[in-house]
Amino acid sequence: MTISVPMKLRILLWTALAAACAVLGVLVCPRAARAEEKILVISEAMSRNPAIWQLDCQDYIEFYNAGDAALELSDYTLCRGDNLEKKCRLPARTVQPGEYAVLLCDGSEITFSLPKEGCRLTLLCGEETANTLTLPALQKGEVWTRENGVSMQPSPGYANTDEGGAQWYQSTQRALTLSEAVSCNDTLLALDGAYPDLIELQNTSGKTLRLSNYYLADSREESRCWRLPDTELAPGACYVVYASGAGGSQANFSLSAAGETLYLFDLEAFTARAQRVRAAFGSDVNLCYSMKANPFVLRGLPDVFRWVEVCSPGELTICERLGIPPERILYSGVNKGADDVARAVALGADLLTAESTLHFDLICAAAAAQGKHVRVLPRLTAGSQFGMDPDTLAELVARRAEFPNVTIVGIHYFSGTQKRKDAVIAKELTHLDEYLTMLHKQYGFTAQHVEYG
Repeated sequence: MTISVPMKLRILLWTALAAACAVLGVLVCPRAARAEEKILVISEAMSRNPAIWQLDCQDYIEFYNAGDAALELSDYTLCRGDNLEKKCRLPARTVQPGEYAVLLCDGSEITFSLPKEGCRLTLLCGEETANTLTLPALQKGEVWTRENGVSMQPSPGYANTDEGGAQWYQSTQRALTLSEAVSCNDTLLALDGAYPDLIELQNTSGKTLRLSNYYLADSREESRCWRLPDTELAPGACYVVYASGAGGSQANFSLSAAGETLYLFDLEAFTARAQRVRAAFGSDVNLCYSMKANPFVLRGLPDVFRWVEVCSPGELTICERLGIPPERILYSGVNKGADDVARAVALGADLLTAESTLHFDLICAAAAAQGKHVRVLPRLTAGSQFGMDPDTLAELVARRAEFPNVTIVGIHYFSGTQKRKDAVIAKELTHLDEYLTMLHKQYGFTAQHVEYG
């Protein structure tokens, strides 16, 4: 059906439509550009981290920038507890849209821990609540993610998906990895009529590796550390180690049928890390390697370490067996009797610490008996039963001219391991600086060395 509209009416309709458009043009004006949104959420957390060594086995919290603008973590405060009892301002770090930031609950990045029974976490931006989370109780190795809840699939720094978990796992793999092991071998790869245990290594990197940069061990004992042969391994290729216990071109240990731990040590990576630490401190600070942590790495200890800290007679024996130069030995620790001190003096250890006045007297006696001169670092107590109190140590310094075979060259100060809070370290160094300043003003003593740990 066709309807004929008179011309005059058509003009009126068009006029009304134009007017309506004009009104709409006023009412529906172009919208101002939307401000970029800043959205920070807690995307992953682990409160009982037993094995992710890349994160120092520390509990962690992952944050995700879900907005479309870069944001500064330092604009946010993380709180723990229903009443925000614990508060921690996040460190200065820029997080781009779609990026993750993983912070450790180690006392420095996040200043409080995550209780294993779970807790309430609140993220504040100024006074406004940006995100909240009720973290459930987690078992060892379990992780909470925003997308999946509780699972056994961590992916710190990556998407909380199967693909993200795989990407994270791949990122943790070293260039050379332990890919397979066979104990109680009686059928595979015979060698001279026998069937040694087997260990397979794979080059998972994209570059050729020199195997002599690696050590393999099944114990933290130095004697069971074996350096791989000086040969190259192409990308993707595998190398089979005969773990016969024979040594030489074969590993100097075999595998336990009951199961055990294998260690693969990367000398090149270790050296690079030590060099970074050395560069960060500058030329006035020397590094001392405490061999009690991993004595088997002494075979390839890089020159970036000025001293090897020896804390027991057994460790001194290891140094002798490996031919560690005496001028690189710093003999420390409380376990030093008269015979042990005399042995270290006879060996020519570069520095000896004195845990007490008794230790100091033993060193003086050994040096006099052998007609040698010894450099000593008296230990200043950090508040424990070990070391000398400030007055006792100051008295030794005041009487230093009375000891012809011993020179006090500084002090030793050890307050504990795993110190991660900058404020604690700064406080201790300030204390040492004030104490040494006092010794200089009152007794004219200038320390050449301060062993701090």
